[in-house]
Amino acid sequence: MLRVLPLFTALALAGCAEADRAGLAVAASAPETAALDSVRVERGDDGVLALRWSGADAVDVYAGATPDVDTAGEPVASGTEGELRLPVHSDSTARPFFRVVPVGESANAGRVVAERALPLQGATNFRDLGGYASADGRRVRWGQVYRTGALADLTGRDLDVFSRLGVEMVCDLRRPHEVEAMPDRLPTDDPPRTMTLDISGTADREEDEDEVLRQLRTGEVSVAERMVEGYRDKALVAAPLYTQMFEALLDPENRPFLFHCQGGEDRAGIGAALILLAIDVPRETVMEDYLLTNEHRVELAEEEIVHYARQYEMPVEVMRGFVNEGAVADALAAVFDAIDDAYGSTDAYLRDALGLSDEDRARLKDALLV
Repeated sequence: MLRVLPLFTALALAGCAEADRAGLAVAASAPETAALDSVRVERGDDGVLALRWSGADAVDVYAGATPDVDTAGEPVASGTEGELRLPVHSDSTARPFFRVVPVGESANAGRVVAERALPLQGATNFRDLGGYASADGRRVRWGQVYRTGALADLTGRDLDVFSRLGVEMVCDLRRPHEVEAMPDRLPTDDPPRTMTLDISGTADREEDEDEVLRQLRTGEVSVAERMVEGYRDKALVAAPLYTQMFEALLDPENRPFLFHCQGGEDRAGIGAALILLAIDVPRETVMEDYLLTNEHRVELAEEEIVHYARQYEMPVEVMRGFVNEGAVADALAAVFDAIDDAYGSTDAYLRDALGLSDEDRARLKDALLV
């Protein structure tokens, strides 16, 4: 059974930008109940959002322009078979949120859902960390923390979408030469504050870069092995820089907060993992978020790969594997192992390596969990 009211079309003007399939989202602004096991929203190539759920026979769907979706009026859609298609206006640059409520339950029994990956044309892997469940049953607030790749190629339309997000701080985790070659393109009206943290420069110990390249060229070290080593290194050596990222995130004037590297994969992937761990999101969920990168990244074109292979005097096949490897579970697992090996526990790492006190983490949870 399916019911989509005409009212939905008007409400969806609060909605979304046109793009290819944008990705997965699970969210909540209230503790979940047994009546609703899972909810997610995905955008198809036709621009239509598919809402899928399990655990409830029938649901009512409400729509809004913010995560605080109002359920006082009529639902914009109802369905009974675990899936609804929700047509939206493709010319809107606003972002839609939906509260999915099992029929017969109170609004607090529902979940707020949205697309996890924002459909921007000039940025890859632009994702909201909202919706993940923490150990205490609360969930990460939507629209507070974003992760992405480089922002140098944002289109005019992307800038309109970006402006609507209200980002107050952009934290760039790239090296100086990357920043210089591809500076962020940000809104000029009421622009966000910016900060730069050279994560790679510290973690990779640039004086050893020639040796690393030699090992990759000769096959002494595989791309996957190098990724694992690099991730362990970043978790430990770059901890003081990630500490600065947390200091900025703790300031309420810097939220919504966005952080990024070049591809939104490695340096940003570790940053996202550390933020989620700090608010007690389980490691299994942290790994799931990390691997979502493989659904939203864009591989380099062959001519770009050849260019970089020549620049670094590396065989093309080695460079191809290096830049298009994607998110590798063993790499993030190496971060977890490094934390455990060096500090004994996540809590000890957050306290002793990142300098997050119990009070800091409590403040962060209060700010980011609902």
